[in-house]
Amino acid sequence: MEDSPAQANESMFESVLLDSAIVIGLFHLAIPVVVRATYRFSARCKGARLSVNQLPREVADVIASRMPPLEALGFHIAGCSDFGQLTMETRTIVATFTHGQTQESANIWLSVTAGKLSSYLEFSTQTPSGISLETNSNGILPLAPENEEIRVFRFPEISGAAQLYRVHRQIVTKYTDGQWRRPESQGDAIGRIAQTIESYAPRLCELGFLQLAKSGESYRLTWKGAFRVAWNGIWPISAIRRAVVRYEMKNELQSLELHGVTRLQKA
Repeated sequence: MEDSPAQANESMFESVLLDSAIVIGLFHLAIPVVVRATYRFSARCKGARLSVNQLPREVADVIASRMPPLEALGFHIAGCSDFGQLTMETRTIVATFTHGQTQESANIWLSVTAGKLSSYLEFSTQTPSGISLETNSNGILPLAPENEEIRVFRFPEISGAAQLYRVHRQIVTKYTDGQWRRPESQGDAIGRIAQTIESYAPRLCELGFLQLAKSGESYRLTWKGAFRVAWNGIWPISAIRRAVVRYEMKNELQSLELHGVTRLQKA
């Protein structure tokens, strides 16, 4: 007995779904293998201290363009650190600024990959408990677990330094509740950035995501790390993570508004 056209179409549709599921499944299994084989993080993360004039022209131009709004907020450049190629063909440079009165820091993070330059702005405050509160304009989510001693708030939709700093100060007020904030000197601010980068790979080694390569020159992903990094970076998990963070940051902004109103009422 021959199948009816409707049954034939249904059978064909089910076959397409099954084939698609197999392809997607194989894709999600193959990507971690590729990532593990290619990903490397340098074991040598000592940043070279440079002036703006010693940096590549395109990098210096980005930093120079961001200086006036930061200086208007009371920040002055403390120095630049070139960490070289930390990952595959990606050069990382950080320009650090400190505030003369609050001694908070601002950092311009720059990455040069295959000739393409990307950057974002970050404000950072050290709390009495030792936790660092950081507010930045970076929309790229980390693929590996974040440092528990650093609480990061991401607002890629805020491009202006003044608005981002205003949000940062509101976050600091909310989460320190008016407590004394730990000041940082210029040297401390630059040193903390270097320490954060230098401790990145060893921290992930302790968590079982990285391991030192046989050459001793770099770190490579473990299978645990490869699956974590790969799956966090591909659809649909990547889309879900972005949606969750956008929702959390939207709620954070609303909370800051309510927190500000409450403080005014108490005053």
